[in-house]
Amino acid sequence: MKLSDHLEASGNWLFRWRSYLPLLLIGSSLASLREFKYPEGSRALDLAWEIISALVGFLGVGIRAYAVGCAAERTSGRNTRQQVADSLNTTGLYSIMRHPLYIGNTLMWFSVALFAESWSLAIIILLVSALYHERIIFAEEAFLERKFGETFRDWSARTPAVWPKLSLWRSSNLPFEWRHALQREYLGLFALITTFFAVDIASDWFCLHQLEFDPLWLSVWLSGLVMFAVVRFLRKRTGLLFVAGR
Repeated sequence: MKLSDHLEASGNWLFRWRSYLPLLLIGSSLASLREFKYPEGSRALDLAWEIISALVGFLGVGIRAYAVGCAAERTSGRNTRQQVADSLNTTGLYSIMRHPLYIGNTLMWFSVALFAESWSLAIIILLVSALYHERIIFAEEAFLERKFGETFRDWSARTPAVWPKLSLWRSSNLPFEWRHALQREYLGLFALITTFFAVDIASDWFCLHQLEFDPLWLSVWLSGLVMFAVVRFLRKRTGLLFVAGR
């Protein structure tokens, strides 16, 4: 097998199983807390750092939500069985970088390591994310080039893969549709909030040797749980979140 074929095959395999990588991340984050100590012995500093870390993750969710909320039907999907693209996204976030969803993913994963206050885990996540997404991007772009040909090559030639070039910004062809973004990204948001909550509980356990529920993160998690339940009900039982053409 040619190296290019091997890279594409491994990228497609990772693409198919990409939803399960965060499970390994959660386990690694909790394991890194065995020697956890509050920074400077201060729970207030610990809480401040947790909030900053969480904001990094929410930025990642926001990037994903905006990209998805402006995307056309059967593009930027959560499909796992095979690559799907009925059209090529080249406006909005896709006008300044080719893979905003993977930037969003990386920020979300990185924020969990920051939340756990583990710099070694943060470095590992960045390295793994680079390798992991590089393979998926290779497979995805091979698929897009075969399907869209010169249109894809022109867009990829002028648009950076992951580091945004703001001077290239072009407004999205489709307006942002919050209902579509919400039903597509609610699960990832709730998973991130749940991970923060679990890491906070574990860090307090290892530091204080007792089970505690921080009022802030308990409130955030309960709010996330309500959001998850409501959105899931609306998706399964109603058509309120359906948007034609998205």
